[in-house]
Amino acid sequence: MNKKTLFAATTVSYLLFTACIGGDEEPMNTMQSPFTIHQTTGGVVLYMDGGSVVYPTQTSVNDITNNKGFGDVKRAVLQFQYDETMVTDNGNNTATIRNAVLIGGNGIPTFNALTKEEAREKNVLEEDSIFGFNDLTKSNIWFSRGFLTISYNSTYYSNVNGGYHIPTANAIIEADPANQRNIDITLLLNKHTKKGDRAVGNATIINSFDITNFAHLFPSSGFDSISCNVHYKLETGMTEEEKTVVKNAAVKDFFYPW
Repeated sequence: MNKKTLFAATTVSYLLFTACIGGDEEPMNTMQSPFTIHQTTGGVVLYMDGGSVVYPTQTSVNDITNNKGFGDVKRAVLQFQYDETMVTDNGNNTATIRNAVLIGGNGIPTFNALTKEEAREKNVLEEDSIFGFNDLTKSNIWFSRGFLTISYNSTYYSNVNGGYHIPTANAIIEADPANQRNIDITLLLNKHTKKGDRAVGNATIINSFDITNFAHLFPSSGFDSISCNVHYKLETGMTEEEKTVVKNAAVKDFFYPW
């Protein structure tokens, strides 16, 4: 039986990887997750959000990337199959999985988190470039493996020349000078619209932000987690609502896992 897997394909998906899986004998288990990608001289290592580690076969990496490899893709949602005999329990609800077969996935658009000064220099704070998220909840904001990741809903627009404007977010991180255990994070949405564009639909989008440049804010010892005040705007009908949620983050998640 031939089976083609199109993973999370929508009108505005960042679909990078697909594969055709052939034959009747397939691995026992299928899983999907966001990953941080690390390319080593020995091959690709995939660090799953949550703590597990996956070693994919080089053949399957070649298959889903058309022999191009992951290139500069740092983050992706990947789907893979594996055999139970290739799983090692590491404790703490984590595992190491070897000889995993990648069968599809989406690259996650990844940006560097910014300081307030960097945001000003890049004109990120210009009012006409800031929009409200249609939907962004506390549970869809998480920290793992050196990255802050958000999954949100936004209106997207067609452009006058054909195609679509894909919304992207920015993350601004500020230290709390009064408390090393606290930071402020401001999430800003840019819909990249221009005069003459029109809204054509809504999409759920995932963006990741590299936060490793902010690891220096925390002492090397003393505490394991910090409190993050996350600020953003939500569109509510014709108005926008200022929203703040509090998320705890492990200090170790401000570092790459290797």
